[in-house]
Amino acid sequence: MESFNQNYNEQTNYEQFQTTETTITNTQFEAQTNVQDDKLMKLEGDTNSLRTEHQEIQTKLDNLFSQVNEYKNQLESL
Repeated sequence: MESFNQNYNEQTNYEQFQTTETTITNTQFEAQTNVQDDKLMKLEGDTNSLRTEHQEIQTKLDNLFSQVNEYKNQLESL
């Protein structure tokens, strides 16, 4: 009977350990997932900012190109 109780206690302790270990692992996984989600959101924000900045630069370059062409046409007509 004592052997049975010892085996039962060991099995119970092992199951509790497994449950605790699984909970810790799940918590760590969720924390890592949250960190990765935060990093992804930041990267998406940075990407959007860079797209906007790129579009602004492209617009300025297009305007400068048009001005240069205008000046070139004026010089040619002189």
